[in-house]
Amino acid sequence: MRLRGVKGTPSTDMDLGQAFEAPLAWLLAETTAEDFITAGEGTVWRGTFEFRATRDVLASTLFLAEVDCSSVDTGTNPLELLRDHLVTATGWLAWCRSRLDGLQLAMATPEIRLATDAWQWLQRGRLLAGPGLDDVTCGDDACLASGPAYCLGLPRARRIVDACLSGGV
Repeated sequence: MRLRGVKGTPSTDMDLGQAFEAPLAWLLAETTAEDFITAGEGTVWRGTFEFRATRDVLASTLFLAEVDCSSVDTGTNPLELLRDHLVTATGWLAWCRSRLDGLQLAMATPEIRLATDAWQWLQRGRLLAGPGLDDVTCGDDACLASGPAYCLGLPRARRIVDACLSGGV
């Protein structure tokens, strides 16, 4: 189809049979992460910094560990794998960085771009210090509350995975 005569729109050819590549694996990882958070913490406001940090840590870990999120029941083995990756901040950061670097070299897909965006936000996002937020413990690192978003998301993600594994969820 060619668009002509529309002011401000360049003429383009559009192949209507061209497939649209949806980032299903990433979207399923985000949805699964949100389900874990809701199951582990009850009703939560999805607009908070804490929710996003936790969701992005869990979704990144699910996606990069290649956990099949398409089934309703994730089972124990994937949760144990997640817990193993979430043990320390330094280990998690190194693992994520190496997996993302490898995936970016191997393929450029919308899923990889979304995972990379989440990874960058987790490193750049900052929670402003406030009452009760003097220090946030991030595994083997102690981060100020104004530290990177992963410092808040990682311990919360660990607690949620532990709760799921212990049957508390």
